[in-house]
Amino acid sequence: MPQKNSIGQIALKRLRQSPKLVTIPGNKQYYFAVQYNISLAWVDPEDVNKVLAVKHSCCGGNPQPQFVYASERDVRMWTGAAER
Repeated sequence: MPQKNSIGQIALKRLRQSPKLVTIPGNKQYYFAVQYNISLAWVDPEDVNKVLAVKHSCCGGNPQPQFVYASERDVRMWTGAAER
């Protein structure tokens, strides 16, 4: 079940543990900030599939998923770090 914040945004996690600014069609941006080695952003529901569709490729390999739904544990750890 997707994790949501108080305004209905959905938590997505970047599989790489580094910050990332993602621009989706329409020039909307989401910043994946790192807290406790978790790169996470709150994404508007209508943009979730667009962010999940962003792939990463390296060295001529097949493009791989770069983002997934954050787990409850991911959100607890990340938000705990953000509140400190």
